[in-house]
Amino acid sequence: MSPDHFAHNAFGGGPNGPQGLKLLIVIFRTAFPDLHCIVEDEIREGDNFSARLTLRGTQQGPFMGNPPTGKQVSVPGLIFGRTVDGKVVEDWTLIDQLGILVQLGLVPPSSAN
Repeated sequence: MSPDHFAHNAFGGGPNGPQGLKLLIVIFRTAFPDLHCIVEDEIREGDNFSARLTLRGTQQGPFMGNPPTGKQVSVPGLIFGRTVDGKVVEDWTLIDQLGILVQLGLVPPSSAN
């Protein structure tokens, strides 16, 4: 990862670069110590890449201001990025945060489902 890395994600407010990634990992690992990220598909073309992934874990710590529930989650995610000289300089990451909150019982399921 480039020191000049810029992240586009729904969490926002955090630093960019390697320190931003470390902070995001700490947030998720604190909330979900058994977190697993499974890469389902990857595509690379030139300096661009994408991946479809699944995050799975059990909430044992606080998450987004909510206390631990002990519940398990399994949600999809997508990442699209760009590299320069083999280092990630920019990425767009989407993780189903609403799906996490619904599975934790913190938000009721949508009546549209």
